[in-house]
Amino acid sequence: MKENKRRSLGIKGLSPIVLIWTALRLAFRILGRRRRQIIFEKIGWSNSGVFREWIYMRFPNYAKHDNTPGASEERLLFQLSGRLFVDVGAHFGYFSLLLRRQFEKILAIEPHPGNLAVLQHYVLKANANNIQLIPLAISDRTQSKVSLFLGNAPGNPSLLYEFAGGTGGVSGVWKDSVSKRTGIRRGDKILVDTTTLAELLKDEPNVDLVKVDVEGAEWQVIKGAEPIIEKIQSWLIEVHYRSYSELKELRLKMQDWLKQRGYIPQWINRNHVYARRRGD
Repeated sequence: MKENKRRSLGIKGLSPIVLIWTALRLAFRILGRRRRQIIFEKIGWSNSGVFREWIYMRFPNYAKHDNTPGASEERLLFQLSGRLFVDVGAHFGYFSLLLRRQFEKILAIEPHPGNLAVLQHYVLKANANNIQLIPLAISDRTQSKVSLFLGNAPGNPSLLYEFAGGTGGVSGVWKDSVSKRTGIRRGDKILVDTTTLAELLKDEPNVDLVKVDVEGAEWQVIKGAEPIIEKIQSWLIEVHYRSYSELKELRLKMQDWLKQRGYIPQWINRNHVYARRRGD
């Protein structure tokens, strides 16, 4: 109690982590958006969000002190811990690496081979021996050679044609500039294998947290978890949508699905819902 009070009184009570992170953020603000972007591009980052994730994956303690509106997911997740975290749509491993010290075992699931290679590099560099990589897509059935449609960036391929290539938080919005920038044409795809959460987790006694970010295929993911739903204690799900008018309907649909299965849903921002089992 005294320590908390001392920290709130002034700089002397602040940890070095808070001071360094505050100084960095202040410096970036002074530089201005245009100068920041030039610096990031020269270093090799596309924007400040990529830089932020790069820092947080290596030094998770910094994420604990991020009070910006976009950090709502991180603030919530840092309150959680347990035996098993399942990261569906792990991408480069942001959440897996962020939570590597809070869960005994992490399954990082990523079907895109390019993303998987980067993920493996980050996991090895962090010496995160508790993170197991699963090179599959999660769906509502187990299949071989299923189409994974490519997006305008490594982070948004999808099992669903209309959801690959989402921009600005809205999936299914494809810009003409995508092909010029990436060489990827609308409809380009690779073949991947799929499985279900029920099959993948059938031997696990309990699952503390499942995070789902799969560009529109979240409905297939949760359907494939139905046979083991009682094992799963909590979810963090990103709901993807093709238009803002569609989002309200999808939010209600997801809320109903979660409530009917014994969860208490809590929207932490526009399209991310956290749900924990009643009584937990």
